Amino acid sequence: MHRSLRAATLALAAAALLSACAPQAGSGTDPEPTEAAVEPSDAPQTALPDAVESDLPLPGCDLVAPDDSAQTVLGAIAEPGEGLYLTAFADDLAGRFPESLEQTACEWQIPNSDGGYSVVLSRASADDVPTILATLREDARLTESEFAGSTVFAGEQEDGLGSTALTFAVKGTLWAAVTGTLTPDGALYAVTEALDSVG
Repeated sequence: MHRSLRAATLALAAAALLSACAPQAGSGTDPEPTEAAVEPSDAPQTALPDAVESDLPLPGCDLVAPDDSAQTVLGAIAEPGEGLYLTAFADDLAGRFPESLEQTACEWQIPNSDGGYSVVLSRASADDVPTILATLREDARLTESEFAGSTVFAGEQEDGLGSTALTFAVKGTLWAAVTGTLTPDGALYAVTEALDSVG
């Protein structure tokens, strides 16, 4: 049957090629579907979603970690922080990961308390993304999962403030890191919002 189709006119072959873009019922029994599957490899391949290939600069904290979100995830009135979380966290990131091409760092704190969190949004070179992922996978504190098109690494760390959330998310060449007195869901919300602020 397939041999007779290949002997058809060029016009019919072109029509057949267009229709091959859609899934075909019963294709699992067809001995020759691999030709259509191989065709995309002739075009340049990329694993980066369009939204994170933009050359636009990273946004500021008003979008990366907006005020209303800070109130939501902390469950209290929050104000811009003074480095309680961010200073040590930024030093830890710089010591373990490749240097970022661009970065926005933000912090929120609950007044007169140790409550708060920091968000660091970074853009890496495409060559450095595998190193970032490998470093996160080697961290025994973190558990890897997929969420909203991002690779997420979530866990906790023990520091001078007790047990605090530690969450990372990587999407294309963008990656974000969150730490602070947040619930796991709150940290996931904050890190996802940081990535979504780009584009």
